[in-house]
Amino acid sequence: MIWVYPYFEDMVKKLYVNYSKESYNYDSHFQNKIEICYCFSGRQKVKVDDVVYTLSPGDGIFILPNIVHEYIKCETPDNEPTEVISFICDTDIIASLIPDIVTKRLVSPFIPACFIDKDTNRAFRRMISNPDNIELLGWGCIAISGIVKNVEFIPFKSQGKNMLAPALISYIDSNYTKELTIDVLAKEFGYSPSYIAHVFYDRLKISFRTYLGSVRCERAKELIIKTDKSLTEIAYECG
Repeated sequence: MIWVYPYFEDMVKKLYVNYSKESYNYDSHFQNKIEICYCFSGRQKVKVDDVVYTLSPGDGIFILPNIVHEYIKCETPDNEPTEVISFICDTDIIASLIPDIVTKRLVSPFIPACFIDKDTNRAFRRMISNPDNIELLGWGCIAISGIVKNVEFIPFKSQGKNMLAPALISYIDSNYTKELTIDVLAKEFGYSPSYIAHVFYDRLKISFRTYLGSVRCERAKELIIKTDKSLTEIAYECG
């Protein structure tokens, strides 16, 4: 099995495929990427924003950027074999084609088998052979296309406090170069500073300062690798 990288680890690649021939556990995490899980056979539980979904053969789940999720091992009747795949794609690759993935959220991430056609199933199956990035992106686009047409998007604010955590993460990701504090976030989103801090610890399992620092460090690392700027310039540019 190839495991998904947690959000705070090095994510150099733009595309990932995680394929397993057994149901498995993976701790709660989030990342600024799109993730689609598809069940070929058996059962796999996926917890998305405190709701647990059980994937049966042919079912899929579509996880948007910065949504907390967790994989939970699921026993199957008569030891039925499980085969499950996850496709993880950098948000920037798809956002220009489907802007809703960064400006809105889903009514439900779960897509039952009856709404997933044969072409989408075939795309997931072809990903298992570990094709090169161009071919993998092609199959990924086919899979995303088959999934997206069967989900409903709604604005952030329509989902109230449940969407505060991903909204906070999106705001930080867009404004990390500025002077950000708990008080700034509280004023921006209309909640008390203590409640904002609670959301980070309770929903995201990380402190605000730790997350902000990880974002700035990750951006600094990219600039060190990709540009000739001095460390001082990069430090100021990353906030």
